[in-house]
Amino acid sequence: MSNSIENTGSGDIILENNKQIKGKLDNKDSGNFDFQNTGMYSGQIENSSTKLFKIANQHNMNVTAINNMNGGEIDINNAGTININDAIENTSAGTIKIQNTDANSRITDGKIVNQGAGKVTLDNSGMLENTIIYNAGGTPTTDTNDNRINITNNNQIVSSTIMNEGQGNISIDNAKSTSIINGSQIDNNNAGIITLRNNGIIEANSVITNNGDDKNALINITNENTLLAPINNNKTGQINFTNTETGIFENSSLTNKGSGKIEATNAGSFKEISISNDGTGSNIDFTNTNTGIFSGSLTSINSGTITATNFGKFTGTTNINPDAYKSAGTISLKNSGTWTNTGNSTLSELTNTGTIKFPKISEADANDKNKYHTITVDGDYIGGGDIFVNTIWNKNENDPNFTDQLIIKGKVIGDAVTMVKTENGIYGDITIPEIPFIHSAPVIHVDGNTNKDSFQGSAATKNAGEAQLKRIDSKEGTDYAWTLLAEPKPDPVKPAPTEPVKPINPVPPKRVPIYAEPVSGYVQMPTADMELGFTTIGTLHERRGENQTYNINGANNTALSDSQQQTWGRVLAKHLDKNGKKRLDTAGNQSVLQIGHDFILDENDKTGARRHIGGYVSYGHNENDFRDQYRAENGYIVDDHYTGKGRTDAVSIGGYGTFYGNNGGYVDLVGQVTYLRNKYNARSNESVHQNGWGAALSAEAGKSFIVYGNNWFVEPQAQLVYQYLSLDDFNDKYRHIDQHNPSALRGRMGMRFGYNGNATDNLPPSSFYGIANIWHDFVNPKSVDIGRDTLKEEYAKTWGEIGAGIQWPITRQSDFYGDVRYEKNFGSDKRKGFKGTLGYKYTWL
Repeated sequence: MSNSIENTGSGDIILENNKQIKGKLDNKDSGNFDFQNTGMYSGQIENSSTKLFKIANQHNMNVTAINNMNGGEIDINNAGTININDAIENTSAGTIKIQNTDANSRITDGKIVNQGAGKVTLDNSGMLENTIIYNAGGTPTTDTNDNRINITNNNQIVSSTIMNEGQGNISIDNAKSTSIINGSQIDNNNAGIITLRNNGIIEANSVITNNGDDKNALINITNENTLLAPINNNKTGQINFTNTETGIFENSSLTNKGSGKIEATNAGSFKEISISNDGTGSNIDFTNTNTGIFSGSLTSINSGTITATNFGKFTGTTNINPDAYKSAGTISLKNSGTWTNTGNSTLSELTNTGTIKFPKISEADANDKNKYHTITVDGDYIGGGDIFVNTIWNKNENDPNFTDQLIIKGKVIGDAVTMVKTENGIYGDITIPEIPFIHSAPVIHVDGNTNKDSFQGSAATKNAGEAQLKRIDSKEGTDYAWTLLAEPKPDPVKPAPTEPVKPINPVPPKRVPIYAEPVSGYVQMPTADMELGFTTIGTLHERRGENQTYNINGANNTALSDSQQQTWGRVLAKHLDKNGKKRLDTAGNQSVLQIGHDFILDENDKTGARRHIGGYVSYGHNENDFRDQYRAENGYIVDDHYTGKGRTDAVSIGGYGTFYGNNGGYVDLVGQVTYLRNKYNARSNESVHQNGWGAALSAEAGKSFIVYGNNWFVEPQAQLVYQYLSLDDFNDKYRHIDQHNPSALRGRMGMRFGYNGNATDNLPPSSFYGIANIWHDFVNPKSVDIGRDTLKEEYAKTWGEIGAGIQWPITRQSDFYGDVRYEKNFGSDKRKGFKGTLGYKYTWL
């Protein structure tokens, strides 16, 4: 069939084509036209009435044009293929509805145009290809009807252009996760508005552009899935871009080229995105929320402004003066998240209440100067957060000495402190005796004013030293650099004298090495372990109470039989405070539980001598606080000397043989083996564990003399204790520690004096005594290797001890006994302690 079909009256036409029709279909008056095509159609379709023209295509249509000309409505339901030679056009206030119904439906070529005050709706579940969708309408008068094109894409839009040429609106909903816009342009070229919601994929060969030279020209973008297309704002319009938590904007750009504005918010992923302000007087406001991950760059090439706020993670650079330009633009960054700066960055203002990181450099690359970067702030800086840098500092001045650096050409505003840190400590193998110069390369430089505490920090080395950030003032400004040496805090500035005084040449302050906070524990823990070992062995009367009562004189001699044995146990607690002769101090609290048994308890009938042979098991616990008299902060010695704490758990097995003579003499021999578990907790939260073992031998002798009646006595005593310790070498995060298996030899001379009561028919005698001792250490502690540094500490070698004890029988076979003691150094090196023992023993008859 050829020629045309017209509906010129008020009736309706229903046209079904299952073969072929060529020609024009025209609805001219007040009726409706319903065209159902299951065959082939070619020609032109017009609706010049105010009524409805329905097109249902099941097969193939090759149309010159489809025109809605007089406020009516055209509904196109396409389940086949529509090829447009010219345009589907809405030229007045009417409505065109187009629906591609399924994946096999297809509209290709030509244009879909909204020219008047009407509305075009496109619902695409198939393919829209090589098509221009064009809105040239005027300013909308309502939110729902006129001068707009609404596009819902449920499948594919390929190689097409969506243009807003007038003042109307275009709404684009890339609705499904599988929806694709590929190789297409989305352009806003006048004062209208484009609203784009992407829940699918917009490919990288597409582009979104606002060319509107009017401040009302606006593109609103909400991305909930994958957006790979570049976004450009070329003139005076505005782009608002929201990337939701599920949104991915990747390998693309967001560019402001004119004098307009871009507002962008990322709560999802901006991956390898260039945000660039290339225009004159233009603005980009960018917010990376706390869930946002942004990698890329911020660049201001011309005279515009980028205001960026980072609450999440930003990895990349900022640049206000690229090499090819002489930029007058500005970048202001407020960082309360984490910014990982991957190159040399420049910006105008920086507020850091979060974390700035320079990427961690591997040890293999630490000598490469190009791996280190700078952040240059042309204006002011507000701090309060953290900065992580890389620094290499070598003993040889000709070796690499580089650092990441923050340069502030303005001033530091406010009193907030920025903490400067390192991920893996200072690179390079610098030790305390080999410091070539006092400071490293400057980490922070400030041209303007800065508070004295604006920047603080510390960093570990491979050895015993700790690098601390110290302020250095000069004519060129203020530097903050790492130092391994501390000096006393300067005295407060005194008022100028009213009368001239003779000038005094200043004396340089005494500098001391700065020790890393774990070092005090590493050096002193072997000594603390030995103190616990000495306490566990103790003396005979601390351990067993009075067992010689029956042998002091004949009147009280009630000899024990060969079959008798004795079980005993005691608990003790001790506090010990020691100051080192050089700089390291410790204060510890020990506690011991000890249980023993005499497996052999017999008496020689001929000589009257008695022997106790047995063994014991012990659990000991020691909590130590470690201190450094020269502990420093920011390169200055401070009053707070605490550096950390240590904990020791020890399990011991011991054997002993005690021999009592009938003349009041005794000999006590003890051997002990101990398993040790040490835990170090530095003030800086570094924590490490260590295992070890120890062995000890003790020999003690004494003899009682009756001085008054049959009860009062004095008893000279002597004791020698040897101890050996084997502790595992270990590594903390930064350094290797070797404590070299120390040993100790400790001797005692003392006098015990007291009163032994009389035995009764039901109870053995009670006893009380006082004691005075002089203790002496014959061997100094060994050195400890920490990295390549070797350190040792020495303490008071001789001290006195006084104490008192009591034994109180409660039955014929059982006694309680107790002992308290106080010790104090004789010289100027402090050693002070006190301990108490409470024991119980039971004799098996």
